Amino acid sequence: MDAKQQYNVHPSFVEIIKQLTPFDAKVLSSLVYWSKGTVGVANVAMKPLEGTGHGIWFRNVFPFPDLTFENVNRYCASVDNLIRLSIIEVNYSSSYTNKDFYNSLTNSTFLTECEEHLEKVKRERGEINFESVFLIQGMWNFTTLGSNFISCCL
Repeated sequence: MDAKQQYNVHPSFVEIIKQLTPFDAKVLSSLVYWSKGTVGVANVAMKPLEGTGHGIWFRNVFPFPDLTFENVNRYCASVDNLIRLSIIEVNYSSSYTNKDFYNSLTNSTFLTECEEHLEKVKRERGEINFESVFLIQGMWNFTTLGSNFISCCL
C-alpha cells in the first residue's frame, strides 16, 4: 500500500468492493472523470396535463455516453448502489448555477427517446395523464468516504 494513503483506508472498503459489479465500476469511473469538469444529475419527470406537480419517470440520471431508453434502468440501479454505499450523494433541493452542466442531458438522444416514447404511448393508448418530459436538475458529489475510496482503490 502507498504509505501516503494509509490514513485514507477504511475497513469498509473490502465490503464496498464486494458489493460493486463490474458495471458499477464502469459507472464510478465515469463519475470520477466527470468530477474534473462537472456534469449535472437529473430526475426525468413528466408534466401532467392538468394541475401542478409531476411524475418521476427515472431517478438520478447522468449523461452516460451510451445511455438509452432501453438501458436507463441499469444505469439508475448502479447509481442507486453507489448512493447506498455512500460513495456519492445526490441533492435535488438545489442545482448548479451554471446550467451548462445539464446540457449533455438536455440535448441527449436519451431525452429525445423519452419524449418519443411518451408520444408513442399517447398514440397507442389515446389520452394519458402526462403531456411532456422535463428534467429536475440536481447536484452530486463524492462523499468523504467515496473520495477516500477512489484515492485508495482506483
